Amino acid sequence: MNDDFLYGLRKPPPARFSANLKARLDRQGPLDDPRKRRTKLVTVIALLLGGGAFALASPTVRQAVFACIAELRATDERLVSSRPPVPAAKAVTPRAVTPQATTPPTTSWVWGGPSRNSSAEPYAPPQRDRVEIISSSTLLPFTTLVGDRFVRTGPFEAPRVQSTGARDALRRFCRGVGLQQTDVAAVFRRMEPQELETCAKNRAGPIFEMKVGYEAVVLARKADVGALPLSRRDIYLAVAREIPDPAQPSQLIANPNVTWRQVNPKLPDERIEVVGPAQTFPVHQTFIRLMLEEGCLAFSGTRALQSTDPDRYARTCRTLRSDEAYSTAGDDDNSVLRRLTSRPNAVGIFSFNFVQQSTRRLVPSVLDGVPATYETLSTGTYGASRPLFIYVKRAQAVFVPELRRFIEAYASDEARGPNGYLVAQGLVPLSDAERFKSRADARVLREFQTTSTGP
Repeated sequence: MNDDFLYGLRKPPPARFSANLKARLDRQGPLDDPRKRRTKLVTVIALLLGGGAFALASPTVRQAVFACIAELRATDERLVSSRPPVPAAKAVTPRAVTPQATTPPTTSWVWGGPSRNSSAEPYAPPQRDRVEIISSSTLLPFTTLVGDRFVRTGPFEAPRVQSTGARDALRRFCRGVGLQQTDVAAVFRRMEPQELETCAKNRAGPIFEMKVGYEAVVLARKADVGALPLSRRDIYLAVAREIPDPAQPSQLIANPNVTWRQVNPKLPDERIEVVGPAQTFPVHQTFIRLMLEEGCLAFSGTRALQSTDPDRYARTCRTLRSDEAYSTAGDDDNSVLRRLTSRPNAVGIFSFNFVQQSTRRLVPSVLDGVPATYETLSTGTYGASRPLFIYVKRAQAVFVPELRRFIEAYASDEARGPNGYLVAQGLVPLSDAERFKSRADARVLREFQTTSTGP
């Protein structure tokens, strides 16, 4: 390009060109639709800019371009102001968590969450720190003791243990899964098939079962005196506060028996002297349930009270006499043994473990013709014993992170091994093979299935 050409570009456009452009703009008229007006303004600006540098060199054209740009901005502002306002976001109130609303994803479960092969998204349900346990009175002292020891091993909340009957405990246990549901049930019998079906119906499964051990009580006398063969019926007639009247069995009277022969003609004519542990010792409750109450049920009149008058039944079948025929020692087996030293013909109430360890000092009584041995306990043929179980809902581990550690503490040898602290309270330990298997199952909460109700 030479200087003459550039000079020509700087020259103002012909007057006719400017007049035609102005007339064209005037013919546009007002536009009702801001969107259409904006489109045409952009088109005009593009045409003006497309005219080249010679058009921009003209003051008139520049003025027209700047006027179009100003009008374009005003049109954009009108477009923005004409849009409907965006409604404010509504505050979302968190929904209260209910047991039904916190059901884990439908997936295969292992201890603590979904299995590795699950296709479900990561799940983070609400959690709590305290293990919730429902227990029959039989396991209440054992379970409470495990909870106390468990708290000492780390920064854990003490488990909450509620006491009720075995049937009610399992009913409440099988209600479902969630924050508000029970984690563990501790009972003195195995779960029945219909109870397991109820758990499945309420989606409370899978269920883990662990046999804790056995509870058993043994009557014994000093070795130099010899054993006294007894039945549970004999024991009830000897130490219960009230017994059926021999003349009118439907009537109850204060216990008049003074000698064993009055209880049973086959027994020696010796004064009734029975020494038991304090009520705080678990063996005391085992004696009440498995000997005294079972002997009471041998009579049809007292058996009928279970349904007709439960309060009278409890007073009749679970209350000991308070005279010299029955006395209490301290809160352990040794205190009962010491009491026998001053009362050589007395019968002592002991834990099975203590009698097994004291064969040189004590001779156990045969109960209803069956001796107390590990074999008769495991087969259920010895009448004053029964197995003890805990049940755990595996899915509850998602809501209670410390549940696994608590079950491992319950399954440990420190608790229920031959020298465990539960054994010192009267729990009869399982065999080594049974204990090893249940401890291995506890690590993974192996699913439980039942087809029988035996031990």
